[in-house]
Amino acid sequence: MFDVDRFKRVNDVYGHPAGDSVLRTLAQRGLGVLRESDLLGRIGGEEFAVLLPATNAIGAAELAERLRVAFADTPVIVNTSPLQVTASFGICGLNGELTGVDDWMAVADKLVYQAKSNGRNQCMSNAALTIIE
Repeated sequence: MFDVDRFKRVNDVYGHPAGDSVLRTLAQRGLGVLRESDLLGRIGGEEFAVLLPATNAIGAAELAERLRVAFADTPVIVNTSPLQVTASFGICGLNGELTGVDDWMAVADKLVYQAKSNGRNQCMSNAALTIIE
């Protein structure tokens, strides 16, 4: 999962049409990085989920980092002005402890908020948490 950093500020400063443009641009960039078998969808507000059915946890972390860089390195043009936009990512690989999609989403969401509280514009993984514990 990923969540656009400081998105409320984009809407407040530039307006909701500009915010919509940012979301569309990031979704298009994301789709440009994904494979045909992968799925990207907006799940609410400025939050997105990415399903990688043919990818292990390491590959998912690598993909999340490519997405993070693709978002951060190229400004989004809003009202003819470049706007730096970043996102925070939570990567949750499937394991025996997760019993369904709700568990997966809850863990990924928790990781997104850890990334935000650690400074934003970064990726957090449940695999990293297992190593730390």
